[in-house]
Amino acid sequence: MRTKEVIQAFNEAFSANDISFMADNMTENVVWEVKGETIIRGKQAVLNYLNDRGGEGIFNLTVENLLAEGTMAACSGVRHMKNNEKIQDFCDIYRLDEQNGLIEKVISFTAER
Repeated sequence: MRTKEVIQAFNEAFSANDISFMADNMTENVVWEVKGETIIRGKQAVLNYLNDRGGEGIFNLTVENLLAEGTMAACSGVRHMKNNEKIQDFCDIYRLDEQNGLIEKVISFTAER
């Protein structure tokens, strides 16, 4: 898959809480930085974080912008959360590994409405 397709599919998997798909598309040494909250290092730690947050459930995720150039991508949009009806605007910046095309870094920004 090309960078843009990987990021689109990854966001769809995030919305569906498809941890398996996300795991298959991250490097072992992935770093996920959630600005203002935490930095998670390593695939297993990221998966644990996602599993812990999976209970929140995303009702709907709308990608409004998706830009990709080489191994870098930026994706922004809106998430409607299931359990508490929160609405979040988000922007994620991705870097993919040049060798295998897997996600090696994510920087996430979110703002609640």
